[in-house]
Amino acid sequence: MGVALLLAGLAVSGCTAQESGTGTAPSGTTTAEDGTTTASATPSLTREVPPEQRQQLAGMPADRICALIAPADLEKLAFEVEPGRPRQAGEPPVQGCEFPGRSGRRSIVLGAQPAGFDGLGTTEVELGRVRGTQELRAGDCTVYAPVRGATLQVSVTTGEADEETCQNASGIAEYVLSGLVT
Repeated sequence: MGVALLLAGLAVSGCTAQESGTGTAPSGTTTAEDGTTTASATPSLTREVPPEQRQQLAGMPADRICALIAPADLEKLAFEVEPGRPRQAGEPPVQGCEFPGRSGRRSIVLGAQPAGFDGLGTTEVELGRVRGTQELRAGDCTVYAPVRGATLQVSVTTGEADEETCQNASGIAEYVLSGLVT
């Protein structure tokens, strides 16, 4: 747990995303009978990655973790972010990438935790073809998902985290998982 918290607290130099999703996002709005529109609470973005093109998360360097999802896709799934910044935390070093939000004190962190850390969350969550866990705290929601030889960690930090924050983290995790060997 300490490594996960440490990973959420470090930042280093930037990188750019090399891969973007091929799916499409819904409009994100619905129209009520009175003509008003409201934002959708569950953004969604899907992609299909052939099994032979999926990447191994275990041992992946931080800059490649930054390339697992493009900032434009994170905007569709959560909020506007800057390009990812590779990070290492803990001993032995845990690889990760932070995407700082463009406004407010928000960020999205992707991390490669050791295998078996997928049980760190308190609530089970369905992530497409993978079952993981999530942990909602006052300022963030973190999703942990098992992959071959590692655990994908997705932390979405906002001023006040709520169920929508966890839906965003789950959506990001599901999107990233589609490109990983599970």
